[in-house]
Amino acid sequence: MTKKKSLLTFVFAICLMIPAMFMLTACGHNHKATTEWQNDVTYHWHACEEKNCKEQLDKAEHTYDNDADTTCNVCGYERPEHDHTATAWKNDSTYHWHDCTVSGCGEQFDKAEHTWGEWEEKTPASDGVNKVEKRICSVCKYEETKTIENSRLDFYMIIEDVEKLSGRGYLAKGTIQRGTVSVNNEIELSGCEGTLMVKDMAKDGKKSTTATHGDYVEILVSAATVPSKGQFLFKAGTMESSTSFKASVTNKTSTSYPAGSQSLDLYVHGINVGSASVVFDEQLDAGNNAIVSLEFTTELPLYEGLNISLKAGGVEILTGTITK
Repeated sequence: MTKKKSLLTFVFAICLMIPAMFMLTACGHNHKATTEWQNDVTYHWHACEEKNCKEQLDKAEHTYDNDADTTCNVCGYERPEHDHTATAWKNDSTYHWHDCTVSGCGEQFDKAEHTWGEWEEKTPASDGVNKVEKRICSVCKYEETKTIENSRLDFYMIIEDVEKLSGRGYLAKGTIQRGTVSVNNEIELSGCEGTLMVKDMAKDGKKSTTATHGDYVEILVSAATVPSKGQFLFKAGTMESSTSFKASVTNKTSTSYPAGSQSLDLYVHGINVGSASVVFDEQLDAGNNAIVSLEFTTELPLYEGLNISLKAGGVEILTGTITK
């Protein structure tokens, strides 16, 4: 019985030794990783400290934040920078560029100022509408537009002086603020009923059949009412007159104006066109802006966007524009 137990014990011991011997044959030791990472272009790993051991421990592919990131988050491996891939042209009012499509890049390349062509008409002027011009960048095709102020065709002028021509009528003199006027055009005079006919005209002192924005003209008209300085001439049927307007103004003085009304002289293009009752809804301090009401005793053809100045005794108090 004792011999049988000894035999069984021996056999059991042999069975335990065989796996151990196999393990020793396979690697011969327990692996202990180095602290420094090893790497190639694709993977990183830890080497075994045991001499002559070729085992690669913790092996994995490199980890990056995005396609543009060049440094592996785990081992610090530096890969080459990416090649940019372009979107279609992007632009703003000054530059055009390509955005890189690689995730995480955000690079703008080929950035340069626009290469402009010549200005050309986009929308022609008409009554009530200024001409719009455009130019196009020859590289990215970005279009820039500009409105030609006072280019609308409906004639508008403030009379700066009047001269009577015996037997012929009156010469209304002034600079055209907007639009175009020609001989035989029908025009209106602010404060008067009906229309007038342009009988004759001189531009910059020379006889002319037509004139436009910025020209100094002398327009011969026949009128039942004598025209006077500060009245408006405009293309018939294009302006509505009113005794009440809204204006956005700036206080140009060092004085504060309390809520209430103030009588001031209205100037348009440097010409006094009448007295206005300016109504302040609240106190307007020096240098501040406000919307005010303008009330007149006679109807005036003022339009939205018209620049105005309000003065007292020739001293400028408020500047601004008609808003309504």
